[in-house]
Amino acid sequence: METVADVRERSSGVLAPLFSLPGTLDIGTLGRSAETFLNFLQTAKQTWFQTLPITPIDQGGSPYSGRSAFAGEILYLDLEELYEEDLVPDATARNQTSASRNAGSFPLYGAHPGRVNYKKARQRRKPFWQEAYERYQAGLGGERYRREEEEFRAKNAFWLDDYALFEAAGETFQTYDWSKWPTEIRRREPSALEAFAKEHAKQIDQTRFLQLVFDVQWREFRRECAARAIKLMGDLPIYVGVKSSDVWVAPELFMATRDGRIAREGGASPDQYNPEGQRWGTPTYRWSRHVETDFLRWRNRIKKTLERFDMLRLDHFIGFYNYYSFPSQTPEPGDDALWEEERSAAARYATHPDDVYKEGWTPGPQERFFDALFAESPKDAFIAEDLGDMNEGVAALRDHYGIPGMRVFQFSFDSLKVDPKRGGPVNPIREWPEASVGCTGTHDAAPVLGWLDDVRRFGGRKTKNADFTNLKFSAIKDVLRRYRGRRDPPAPQRVSRPLRTVLSRIADATRLSRPKGRVVSWSPNLPRSVAVLHAAVLRAVADSRCRLTIFPIQDVLGLSNGARINFPGSTKGAWKWRLLPNALLSEDAEFIAQIAEETARAPRKIRPKSSSRRKPKEAEPTAIFEEYYTEEDNLADNED
Repeated sequence: METVADVRERSSGVLAPLFSLPGTLDIGTLGRSAETFLNFLQTAKQTWFQTLPITPIDQGGSPYSGRSAFAGEILYLDLEELYEEDLVPDATARNQTSASRNAGSFPLYGAHPGRVNYKKARQRRKPFWQEAYERYQAGLGGERYRREEEEFRAKNAFWLDDYALFEAAGETFQTYDWSKWPTEIRRREPSALEAFAKEHAKQIDQTRFLQLVFDVQWREFRRECAARAIKLMGDLPIYVGVKSSDVWVAPELFMATRDGRIAREGGASPDQYNPEGQRWGTPTYRWSRHVETDFLRWRNRIKKTLERFDMLRLDHFIGFYNYYSFPSQTPEPGDDALWEEERSAAARYATHPDDVYKEGWTPGPQERFFDALFAESPKDAFIAEDLGDMNEGVAALRDHYGIPGMRVFQFSFDSLKVDPKRGGPVNPIREWPEASVGCTGTHDAAPVLGWLDDVRRFGGRKTKNADFTNLKFSAIKDVLRRYRGRRDPPAPQRVSRPLRTVLSRIADATRLSRPKGRVVSWSPNLPRSVAVLHAAVLRAVADSRCRLTIFPIQDVLGLSNGARINFPGSTKGAWKWRLLPNALLSEDAEFIAQIAEETARAPRKIRPKSSSRRKPKEAEPTAIFEEYYTEEDNLADNED
């Protein structure tokens, strides 16, 4: 397997969450929606597609505190494939969600707003999932899945049945907060679980079936990536949500109780913007228990995730060396004793227990964890998200195993040095090491042009949510001036409005858009002084020594703060941004391809031509479709 650590050729890729991809109503999915993006990457001469976690999301849409560390989020399922497999053949159901098979659009393709609507996505898709399962059980269609079922169930038995039971209980009791379930189910009393499983057997089996479909569709998606010589990079959150099957099944592995209460909560330490720190709503681990099992659950988790990706980004790498935690928000007498027991155990399992740890920080499993991990997983399949409260111990742990770290454009200008010869600022990007991953930004940060505009406005002072004290727009411009080209266009203006009806206009979701007479000017949300730096920022990162560079899709398209994905410390508005229909322009792909060529990151080999994953069935004659979208459909849900 070729990875960052052993590939000598330079390469680059794009970060985009699956939920942000255009093409389907309410949320991005696999199938044509993802195929469109692969076409974009191929035209752009990119080698990597980085996603956020694809495990089941929590109630707020976050993929970083999900309901399972092993399952896949079924909102991403490609309904068109269920149709091709004769599992959703009902004409009425199809008419409610498609415009025309002949137009290349099928279930939930076409018009949608630029915001994810998780609530409506689940409501619209649930009838399709149920009908597909019922037809599959009746032996009507689904041969592709039937061939894989026995092997899938055997290979995933260690988590699948527990997760299916958890999902059934969550729906039955109308909450995934298992602390509110009946005591006998909450505490997993064998007789109660057996009776519940018997009563809800159909519901449980449907979850197993949908996970089978996800597994088959994901492997098909990986093959489609490979056919285009594109590799997949995944993201592995360090924690799971307390409202998850993992904590319900094995609370003894977490700082959580058998009744679903967090005894010790993970998060970020206090700083000037969050004086009380950030609580993540996730229990920390009882690492001493993981040591006793030789990290079995973690090793299984890693192996399962590597089945889906070519490389993994280890989220919050700092936490494996030392982690910050909070007392429970609902403390009980036994919490302190449990926490003292775990802290004492750290002196036994930590490789460096005598290092100096800041107040509130506890040693993590350190080399013990990675020795167990790398005994059966390739060391070169990982990169470390080593951003945040770094110290010498974290850096030493990363470097001991040769795991590439990350370098981010936005974080490299906090302390600019002055070049004594030329008098201007030293270029910090030149200092990025070769064995690292260079990025313009991350999913937790503002798009780079939005950040530059903030520096222009607030440079030299603090704001409520950010510190620009040590940043000067003029100094950053001076560095970027070396990367400007005479013919570089500014960040382009895009005017794209959501469509209200399926019948109004339907675009073929598998093609890149090439609008006629597009006006090339700077973004209306940015001053020209910032917009003209668009190409220079991309080129500066691409020109770095890093073997691999990753560009968030917002930075590729030159978008501003309105396209932000996440706001650390707040759930309001997070995880809902997505690309509008026809946002992936061929000229943008050609532009980033040019930068890849200039900086020797374009693939040297001839790329295989893109091809459709399957030949669609012959479309049945369709009746006149009624317009069923409403103004409400163009609004994102307010689950927050």
